[in-house]
Amino acid sequence: MPVPEATVLSLSAEREKTLERIREATVTYSEEGLVVLRPLLMSKDPEIRAAAVEGIVQLGVGGGAAVLRDAAARSTNAEERKTLLESAAFIELPAYPVK
Repeated sequence: MPVPEATVLSLSAEREKTLERIREATVTYSEEGLVVLRPLLMSKDPEIRAAAVEGIVQLGVGGGAAVLRDAAARSTNAEERKTLLESAAFIELPAYPVK
């Protein structure tokens, strides 16, 4: 049974709103952004999950690593689990000193 076009457009609009929320949370550059991004790591939509991971990495706050590790522990997808753990490790890398 085909999905009605109105439903597809509604889902598309909802996805765009969620992606915009991710962009807005990312540019806060604070732990507050994690409040928005954390629940999106468990979204049913893989594009939303991936954008939330990238947002947490770009956010660059120390608490992001723990959030990503927690999501990895809950993930049932081996590839996503690997990405989550690698992203957590990246966040914890020491900052390069700027001269």
